[in-house]
Amino acid sequence: VTGVQTCALPICACPALPGYAASAMAATPRAARALRRPLRRLLCAYSVTMKVVLSYAVFALRRRFRSPETVELLADRIHQKNARRVLAAIVDLQGLFIKVGQLISVMANLLPAAFRKELEALQDSVPPRPFGEVELRLREELGRGPREIFAEFDEQPVASASIGQVHV
Repeated sequence: VTGVQTCALPICACPALPGYAASAMAATPRAARALRRPLRRLLCAYSVTMKVVLSYAVFALRRRFRSPETVELLADRIHQKNARRVLAAIVDLQGLFIKVGQLISVMANLLPAAFRKELEALQDSVPPRPFGEVELRLREELGRGPREIFAEFDEQPVASASIGQVHV
């Protein structure tokens, strides 16, 4: 998705959560990553959700003191801002979140038009996973790196989708 940054929330950019590496279950770096990833993703999703909910709660209070024309403009701005928040979080969280975003983008009766328009970008343009993650996954699953397994392996993917990407 062009021009979309990763989620700007501190928890979403958090490379490690304190205390997990020291636990008995996280004796290896792989185990520590496995414990941190779901919690980080959960906290990021809930954090964005709370920001969106709170912005609409504040809007509900503010609209009482505004004219109908101003309320309409304010609602459009809030929808747009929240749609960008949700899109950034979805792109950061990847995987199933992208699938849900794709589904929501085609459901005309579920969300305001601003959300659908923002999330439409997920239909044909999903950012690829970094090569480091691909290489690490191959090493974990197959015991060797991509250049040791394949005769040729281009670090740049040809295409990427919600739950996979293609390298040649």
